[in-house]
Amino acid sequence: MNTPSEPPLEELIEKCKQGSRLAQNLLFRKYYSFALSICMRYSCNRAEAMEILNDGFFNVLTKIGQYNPVFPFRAWFGKIFVHAAIDYNRKYKRFHESLEAEEPTESIMPAGSNGALEKLSYEEAIAFIQQLPPAYCVIFNLYVMEEYTHQEIAELLGISPGTSRSNLHKARMKLRQILERNRGNSYFRPENSKDEEGPEYGSTF
Repeated sequence: MNTPSEPPLEELIEKCKQGSRLAQNLLFRKYYSFALSICMRYSCNRAEAMEILNDGFFNVLTKIGQYNPVFPFRAWFGKIFVHAAIDYNRKYKRFHESLEAEEPTESIMPAGSNGALEKLSYEEAIAFIQQLPPAYCVIFNLYVMEEYTHQEIAELLGISPGTSRSNLHKARMKLRQILERNRGNSYFRPENSKDEEGPEYGSTF
């Protein structure tokens, strides 16, 4: 919702396209919290998140002329930051060194247990996700939070769908270990297997 001193979003976007510094600053303030929440999930700490944030806003402002108002701006904006986070991980965090290419079969890929993080506060959940290796962190976020399918993740990262499945499975197992190490209990609850189309609406972890 716009504040009394803030122009409508459509007007703000148009002024950003025209290079208005005031409009750019207003857009930054309007979406700062949303953008930072994405950056925190893909980083190890706030300092890294702020680097991704700066990259993301730069990309938004340089690409805003490509935005099609037929589509929701928030979704377009969020995708820009997801891509900025992926680029950061590729460049600085040895993403491909932590990516494991094993393609699991049904016999080694049982239904996961991924409901644990729902029981934590947002800050706690982010702190645990940040402890994952870069590749696990990226694939977990894309599948669980962004609700990409394994095929979409494969195309985005230049890997196979099987590699995406394998790394998601290992990310969940790693999170299980992190949670049990930090809390002393298993916070995961059984869940049903999901199909290739991604998590059901309303499920987060």
